[in-house]
Amino acid sequence: MEIGKRLFATFILILTTAIMSSMRSGAMEPVVAFKSGEGYPSYRIPGLATTRKGTLLAFMEGREEGDGDHRQQDMVLKRSTDNGKTWGELIVVHEDGDHCLVNPCPVVLDSGRILLMYQFFPAGYDINGHRRYKGGKTTQLDAGLSGPTVSKNLLVYSDDDGKTWSKPRDVTAGTKRAHVLYAATGPGNGIVLEKGAHKGRIVIPCVEGFPGRKTANVYAAYSDDDGQTWQMGEPAKNAEQGFGHEVAMAELSDGSVMANTRVDKGKHCRQVAISRDGGASWATPLTDDENLVDPRCQGTLIRYSFEPNILLFANPASDDGRKDGTIKISYDDGESWSTGLNVCKQRFSYSSLSKLKDGSIGLLYEHKGEMRFVRVTLDEVKAEK
Repeated sequence: MEIGKRLFATFILILTTAIMSSMRSGAMEPVVAFKSGEGYPSYRIPGLATTRKGTLLAFMEGREEGDGDHRQQDMVLKRSTDNGKTWGELIVVHEDGDHCLVNPCPVVLDSGRILLMYQFFPAGYDINGHRRYKGGKTTQLDAGLSGPTVSKNLLVYSDDDGKTWSKPRDVTAGTKRAHVLYAATGPGNGIVLEKGAHKGRIVIPCVEGFPGRKTANVYAAYSDDDGQTWQMGEPAKNAEQGFGHEVAMAELSDGSVMANTRVDKGKHCRQVAISRDGGASWATPLTDDENLVDPRCQGTLIRYSFEPNILLFANPASDDGRKDGTIKISYDDGESWSTGLNVCKQRFSYSSLSKLKDGSIGLLYEHKGEMRFVRVTLDEVKAEK
C-alpha cells in the first residue's frame, strides 16, 4: 500500500513539474489554425503578424478549387488573442468572384494600423498559361499596370486590430514596373525600418517576372508616408547561378536591409543581398548563403531584437524535399547561423514567423493540408533541440 502511495506521489510530482515547466517556457504543441476542407477546399501561403495589442493575425489564401496557384482564391484570416492557443472564426478580407488573390504580406505600423499587400490575378490568366482551372485552361498574363489581362497589386488596412478591413486600393503603379508580367509580394511579412536615415519606412519584399523569360528579380517596394504612396527600388543583381524568387527582408543592426530569397536554379541554399539605402538599391548582388540549406521553397526572416542583435529564420532545412522545418538564430546580422530548432521533422512547406508580445516566437506553417501554428521561446531556439 505504501509503495503504491509513493509511486502515485512520484507520478503526480513528475506530472506537475512537466506542466509547470511548460508554463514557464511558454512552449506549446502545434495547433491546427486552418484545415483544408473547412470553409475552403484548401488553404496555402501564410502571412503572420502580431498587432500592437498582441493579437495574432494569420493570413491565408482561401483556395476555392483546391491546391492550384492561380485559380479562384480569396484573401482570408483568423485572429488569436491567446498567443495562438485558439483561433477565431474565419474572416474574409477580400473576395472577388472567380478572380485570384494571392501572396499575403502584412505589416504592422507604429500607429497600430495593419496593412496587407497582395496580388490580383484575373480569372483565366496566370504566369505561365496553359494550366487547368474550372473554366478550361489559363492564358498567360500580359505585362502592364492596368487592364483586364494584367496582374495588380492591392492594399487594404485595418484600424480595429484586424476585425474589419478597408476596401482594396490599387497600388500597382507604385509597386510594379510596366514592362513586367507580375510583381509578387513576399509572401510572408513586410517591415518598418527602425534605424538610420530611413527610419519609419515601410519595406515590402517583392519579386518581378517577365513575359517569355524564366527568370525573376528581387526588389523592395517602399513607402515613407505610412502607405499612402509607394515607390520601387532597383532590382538586386542576380547571382551567376539561379535567380531570386519568393523573398523575405529584415533590417540589420546598422539600419541596412537584408534580402533573403528562394533560388530556383543553382545550389540548394538561400541567397542574400544587402541594401544600404532602405531598399532603394543593393550594395551587393544576390550571393549563396550555404549556411541556409533550402529545397527551393519559400522561407521566413524576422528581426527579433536589436539589443541583443538577433535575427530569426525558418524554412524546410533540407536539400531533399520540403521537410525538417527549422528555426535558426543569428547574432551577427546573418553572417552565421545556428544549427537550429527543428519544429517539424515531416512535411513542412511555406511558413511565416512573428515575435509575440510576450517575447515568445510564433511560427505558422504548412503541413499536409493543415496550417499549423507553434509557439516556442527564444531559449528553446538557442538550445537547438
